[in-house]
Amino acid sequence: MKLLGLTITADRNALPCTLALWLALSLGALVLFRLPVLDAALAGLAATAIHWFSGLWHDLGHVIAARLTGHPMIGLRLWTVFAINVYPQDEGELPAKVHVQRAMGGPIASAILTIAFGVLVLLTMQGTALWWLLLFGFLENLFVMTLQAFAPLGFNDGATLWTWVPRLRT
Repeated sequence: MKLLGLTITADRNALPCTLALWLALSLGALVLFRLPVLDAALAGLAATAIHWFSGLWHDLGHVIAARLTGHPMIGLRLWTVFAINVYPQDEGELPAKVHVQRAMGGPIASAILTIAFGVLVLLTMQGTALWWLLLFGFLENLFVMTLQAFAPLGFNDGATLWTWVPRLRT
């Protein structure tokens, strides 16, 4: 599938992992909030939708940042419950500055979405189902999509930044 000039593909594990995420979030709503089964399933589905929206928003930040460097992404590969940025295999060696700018695009976009969710949390009546979903969006964007850029986990933006930021000076 093509979207915004990107080729979007999905690994076989994307759908089962998304269904597992939905189940886990539904069980969490069932246990933590003692919701009826149908309400918990709907809350889990809504939280799963927030997760994917947040992830794709994050990746849109990478897309924009990559285009601004002159070394754009060519695709997104949906993998488990995340997306992997796909760049041309033949783009050659790039300066550290390009790697850093492309890596920071996602966390910057996610920080903006974190603020938006935070404002909505503050404007919504505390304790309602909507408030809990907005709080989930706020926390996921803050920790999973934004602050992860500071953790070198080996597969995330943080790994890219920890690799390339020290090389900016050379």
